[in-house]
Amino acid sequence: MTHTLTVKKVPSEADDNVEYTVGGEHDRSCETYFICDQCQDDESITAEIMDDWAADGEWMRHGRTHIESEGGDIMVLHKNYCALREHPDLSLLVEQLGVGTHDVEVDYWGDGRWEIMGYGSKGEVVYP
Repeated sequence: MTHTLTVKKVPSEADDNVEYTVGGEHDRSCETYFICDQCQDDESITAEIMDDWAADGEWMRHGRTHIESEGGDIMVLHKNYCALREHPDLSLLVEQLGVGTHDVEVDYWGDGRWEIMGYGSKGEVVYP
């Protein structure tokens, strides 16, 4: 899904401040998951139970949506987190794109790795 990044201010020699907002519709493609400490160490969750849950792709437990990661960890969905908003290289991308409103994409590459890229004012692809 495409997000928008509205950059209002980039660092200058006189001021290191950056101002930007992340917009767009957030959906399942940018939602992040973290290891669920409550379930990860729960010995009552057997391999058979995990197989049943994983067959559905996701399941609800203690009021939260869960999935099984590629490595077998039990992960919990954090709906209020957006992989773009939380990306450690977002400020670098902001500086490279400059002032204006830009389309930005975030893609999951596995193993907890997210890639972000933006489109400059002339349509060029920009990576942080």
